[in-house]
Amino acid sequence: MHPPYPAQKFRNVSYILMGMALLAVLYFHFLPLLLAVILTYVFITKTNGLILWLRRRMLTRNTFLHKSLNAHNINLISTTLTIGIVLTVILLMSLGIYHLIHGGHITVMLTKLAAILEDTKNSSSLPQSVLNMLPNNTAEIKAYAVKLIEEYSAALTRISKNSFTSFVYILIGIIIGAMLSFHRLNMRKNRRKMPPFKAELVRRIVNFETSFERVFLAQVKISLIDTALTGVYLYLILPLFGVELPFKITVLVIAFIVGLIPVAGNLISNTIIIILSLGASLYVAVASLVFLVVIHKLEYFLNAKIIGSEIESSAWELLVAMVVFERIFGVGGIIVAPVYYAYLKNELKQQKLI
Repeated sequence: MHPPYPAQKFRNVSYILMGMALLAVLYFHFLPLLLAVILTYVFITKTNGLILWLRRRMLTRNTFLHKSLNAHNINLISTTLTIGIVLTVILLMSLGIYHLIHGGHITVMLTKLAAILEDTKNSSSLPQSVLNMLPNNTAEIKAYAVKLIEEYSAALTRISKNSFTSFVYILIGIIIGAMLSFHRLNMRKNRRKMPPFKAELVRRIVNFETSFERVFLAQVKISLIDTALTGVYLYLILPLFGVELPFKITVLVIAFIVGLIPVAGNLISNTIIIILSLGASLYVAVASLVFLVVIHKLEYFLNAKIIGSEIESSAWELLVAMVVFERIFGVGGIIVAPVYYAYLKNELKQQKLI
């Protein structure tokens, strides 16, 4: 039995608006903003649930502390914790960059890279045509770097601008996510008074949030698998050939955190490992590149299989969605393809169309 005409009209309009909003996120590059909003909101709500569970288990009813931990105060604690974690991460990243620039690490890395290049040039294992392409010393490396910067200055400027814009979007998204968590508390009190059209819009947003949570849970599993494979490479495969890379634990932590971003996160951790591998030798860097390319390709199938099982979709469906979204929207399309597809299936199932 279909709902009355006005209710059906409100629902159809809510579908159209939601579809337009999701497309606008990709077209106008608002993906960092969207991810920051949802992740913040989900983290706060899950932390609220944890605090409520601890309150029930550890605090005696009707005590001052038990009464103080009402819904509003619990949400305030979770929000403060979330913002504190974000500020800590920003501080640690800033200190890391400052230490890298002013700690002399770049000079040491350049010197070591020059020594590796000299050893490589003196070896006879590579063709002469390849050896002629390599710089001879640190001065040539610096000159080549300056040349690259000059040639791609416009692209580097654009990347820097986009990175700064994304950072601002993330900060704004965190604030919006926190505000939404408080707005949700007020909505619960006035849910019965909500106008029909607003109720339909809220239902679309809640369905999208549910789809995002399911995909994110699957992405955590994928990130754990990727991190485990990276650990095998760093702690078992490379040591078998007498190679020990520095900062292995740090790399694994970074690999897990950025691995929560589908595909793009894997590229970030791969770049770090290849840079560290260059500090050992050119051959180790090439071996790392080959290994990590294999892992990167494997992630496509992991995404399709694990996320597909989480959202009750076949692996081929998700692979097709990822390929189509990548073709239309680039890297951002790959990142959100599983979420958008999960949301689409969720809505279709609720309408009993599939």
